[in-house]
Amino acid sequence: MWFTYYHSEKLPSAIDRYAAEIKRVIGVVDMHLKRAGTPYLVGDKFTYADLAFVPWFNAVPWALQQPEVEKEFEKEYPAYFAWWTKVRNRPAVKKTLDDQLEAIKKSG
Repeated sequence: MWFTYYHSEKLPSAIDRYAAEIKRVIGVVDMHLKRAGTPYLVGDKFTYADLAFVPWFNAVPWALQQPEVEKEFEKEYPAYFAWWTKVRNRPAVKKTLDDQLEAIKKSG
């Protein structure tokens, strides 16, 4: 995100590299979930392993500058998409993400 939003000079090679890395990590999660055959990263229960990815994956559309990228991910990474949808809609996670968005809007 640094090279996309904050670096004094736009460096397309750096932006592209980190966009590719985001998709690589999503692909790893997708493949793990497919192979494991479980709804969560470490089995049948929601754990810290799932929670640790929330801030990272929540920032993906912003980092890629593609607000609708999740529609692409639904087709390209179906296991990841199902998992991420389940995780971000858990009541406590959803409330936290909603509160974060509200704070961002208020701060301008």
